Amino acid sequence: MKKNKGFTLIEIVITVALIAVIMSLTVPGVMNYFRDVDMDKSTAEATSVMAMVQSYQDKLSLSGSDSSSENITITDQIILNPIVKKAKGNGKIETVTFENGKIKKFKYVVSDYSIELSVSGKLVVLDADDEFY
Repeated sequence: MKKNKGFTLIEIVITVALIAVIMSLTVPGVMNYFRDVDMDKSTAEATSVMAMVQSYQDKLSLSGSDSSSENITITDQIILNPIVKKAKGNGKIETVTFENGKIKKFKYVVSDYSIELSVSGKLVVLDADDEFY
């Protein structure tokens, strides 16, 4: 009598089905974890760049510029891009709104997230699909 070596078709199908069930349960959790880590990193970078922008504005007001008494919005990338590079950021500042020399609204885009920070402590993070977190 000859001994058969190997697996039967039913054993292979059951094994593949179990692996598929385990993967369907674990992959979404792992993907959410990586998204949260990326979002936290992007938010920290935006906060750092915002501090650099405020420091830049403070230096301008100390040097005698009268911009501290104005309500201004800066969207000029020629002004904003060097600040991002100096802060070693990977994103792009969309807009900065100053009110009485302090940042009122700050919008920064990095890693598919659009991050809006304001002085009131409100933080809004939007991803590429404009979902709130």
